[in-house]
Amino acid sequence: INGWILKTPKEQTFFLCIILFLPIWGFCLYKLLKFEFTKSIKEHFEKKKKEEAKRKAEAALYNPPKIPIYRKDNKKIRRPPPLRALSGAKFKDKAADKGVEDKKVSKKQEDISKKISEDDGILSEEEIFSDIKDDTRIDDLPEFETSGPDEKQVAINGDSVDEILINAGYKISKKIEFEESTIDFLAYSSELVLLVKYFDDDGQWLADEIPFRDEDPQWFSETSQKTSPVKEITNLCEKFEEKINGMFSVVPVLIITKANIMNAEEISKTWEELGVIVALSEDGGPSGILPEVGEAIPYADGEVDEDKMKEVEELL
Repeated sequence: INGWILKTPKEQTFFLCIILFLPIWGFCLYKLLKFEFTKSIKEHFEKKKKEEAKRKAEAALYNPPKIPIYRKDNKKIRRPPPLRALSGAKFKDKAADKGVEDKKVSKKQEDISKKISEDDGILSEEEIFSDIKDDTRIDDLPEFETSGPDEKQVAINGDSVDEILINAGYKISKKIEFEESTIDFLAYSSELVLLVKYFDDDGQWLADEIPFRDEDPQWFSETSQKTSPVKEITNLCEKFEEKINGMFSVVPVLIITKANIMNAEEISKTWEELGVIVALSEDGGPSGILPEVGEAIPYADGEVDEDKMKEVEELL
């Protein structure tokens, strides 16, 4: 039988080295193949994810959400609470207060109450008062206490964001570097600090504040996507509050300067629940749905303590 006979120690050592290196070569080959296979799978899923994001952005761009239009000339009025039907209803029965025992008036009141109670919709003025005759005194009818619309804050005037903040009673600091991010403004009042950042990207954007798996929420445009600026500013606020040890209450304010948020009407409630003020400046939109900066930010709750403000700036 012809073969290789290992006679010398040198030959035996060489053969032993070959045998010992076989597992190492096999491991290296395995790692190389695994890396290429994993890379191809990762690229495949990333490509699918980008295509899906682009599809959603295009769908939102070419099929924008419908904005409901309300008629201003609606003659219907919202019905008042039924007489004696609801406990705690806000009304005064003047006839009862005066001790009037007019059965005709009481019967008409009961008829009105019955008609209102049976109807779950909205009654017109004619339907409510159709059974009231001309000889019925106004004083004999029930009087309902109505409240007007909630009073809105008077818009704060100013040609720029910093001027608006100053006019609202805040003392401001500009361009503060914190946690590898730039805070455009810190607006100080007695117990409150507004942490203000700009969103300067332009174009049409679809905002999404729901995280996908382990990823942060994303905003989508027709050509790109990025981590939600709302998520970024809330994270920044949490770190800022920890840094200042609760010396102030911190409110995040995100200002849209160029972009148009296509689903602003739907997503604005989510922003409110997250405690983030999202406002418009310059060419941001949609105007009429999102408030301008002067309409959105609250007035300062008092003048800030200078020493307290300096202490915060030293911590930063």
